[in-house]
Amino acid sequence: KKFSILFVEDHDELRENTREILNKFFENAHSARDGEEALKQYIDFYAKESKYYDIVLSDIQMPWMDGVELVERIYSINPHQVIIMLSAHDDAKYLIPLINLRIEQFIKKPIDYQDLLSALQKTTKKLLSKNEQQNQPTSSSLVKLHEACTFDKETNILQIDNTIVPLTKYEILFLQIL
Repeated sequence: KKFSILFVEDHDELRENTREILNKFFENAHSARDGEEALKQYIDFYAKESKYYDIVLSDIQMPWMDGVELVERIYSINPHQVIIMLSAHDDAKYLIPLINLRIEQFIKKPIDYQDLLSALQKTTKKLLSKNEQQNQPTSSSLVKLHEACTFDKETNILQIDNTIVPLTKYEILFLQIL
């Protein structure tokens, strides 16, 4: 229940049935009918929650923007996004670009919900482990100011969401004093 997921599927009945199942396991389980709608929801979710979805679960073949393009666009926004792909096709034309983009997993359609839940469980365990490692201090010089904000007293580097924030000398002094 700690995690959020965006499910992207153009088949209405499958999308709604799967989203109902996902709602039982995820704090936020949202759905979109195509890549364009998914990308908009992805950006809107970040604007509202100040974080990205933990998992994006998407079909490959969809109208307006297919799954490969959606993955490329999401990775251009957040290169660390965990993505699981679904497809009725096992055509190399789709799979090779997705493998090269580093998707987390691939699930063949029709969806076997036990396989899907197993893949999601494996992925969430990986996310939990990654979160625990990030929360452990790596050195005594690293000060955690917020969930996604750290300041290194030795290097004077402030990072927010793994992005280095440039600081003035007075800001550095202020953070050193704190």
